[in-house]
Amino acid sequence: MWGQMISGLKQCGGLHLLRWPRDPSYALAELLADLAAHHINIVFATTAFDSSSSQQVILAVPAQAGPLALKLAALRAQMLGLKRPVLERDATALNLYPRGRGLMLPARIWQVLKKKNVFPLGLGTSLAALTLVLQEEHLMEALDTLPLALGLPSGASPSDAGLESPLPGKDKTTPSPEISTRYAEKPIMVYHLDPETGTALLSGICEEPLDAFACVKGELTARTVFFSGFKDNGCFRFLACAPFQDLHLLQNEFKDSGLLPEENPQPVSLFHLQGPHFGDRPGIASTAFAALEQVGVRPLAFAAVMHSLFLFINPQKTSHALKGLSHYFCTP
Repeated sequence: MWGQMISGLKQCGGLHLLRWPRDPSYALAELLADLAAHHINIVFATTAFDSSSSQQVILAVPAQAGPLALKLAALRAQMLGLKRPVLERDATALNLYPRGRGLMLPARIWQVLKKKNVFPLGLGTSLAALTLVLQEEHLMEALDTLPLALGLPSGASPSDAGLESPLPGKDKTTPSPEISTRYAEKPIMVYHLDPETGTALLSGICEEPLDAFACVKGELTARTVFFSGFKDNGCFRFLACAPFQDLHLLQNEFKDSGLLPEENPQPVSLFHLQGPHFGDRPGIASTAFAALEQVGVRPLAFAAVMHSLFLFINPQKTSHALKGLSHYFCTP
């Protein structure tokens, strides 16, 4: 019934998850600048709101950079009067390459992993990829199950795709660390810079995460521009962006699937910055935040999924944001 949903998948190596404390001021720019100054790459990131409208942020960094990232984050949080950040170890991620858009691939992944009692630590979509963050101990279960369930084409296999088990004590080769490239590109090249307007940002929570999406079979029809989420105290907090005309349909489908919107949808302009090797280039998010800060714009939320950086902006600030970003990013 599901057919071929992906054309490939790849493991991105060992990760540590840095949980930035609830931050009413959303003072992420300073932390991102600290990480960039030490060439720490952000492999995956997403944000969500809680019931008090405070931002919650999770950043996935290469495992070898985790301790330094925690030290920098702890110092920054202390300066800002925030709670100490938390570092979760022994994580990894799979990047999957979908053959369509929307929520069907996340829904199917959720169903498959639920049967193995595996709950993702984080998940995010872009136009070209889906990043799935897991505990390392669940990696082999995911690799044994997902390729067949998602219709990975014949001729592709975990070994062909360079997937290796990082599980300790197993007779497997530990994957090499995430490659970090260094660029001195000014301005930074992106494939497009124009914002997507007429969209809404929806934040919410799933209180029973293993049941999320479990009832979905093929009924999801709402167009989503973006979807991400992460595990938080036994729940799953999510963020979604969709065209306004699909918003009511999306809200109904979320409720039917166990995802409960917490906040009223916010109108947003979405800047989707995608460029060569963004997935392994430190400093992209920091540069974008600095560019926006110079023109007095603070993102309502942001996310990083593989080669994509998503910035959600107040529509009234769209022209200012474009002006600021244009000083640091350019199109071919």
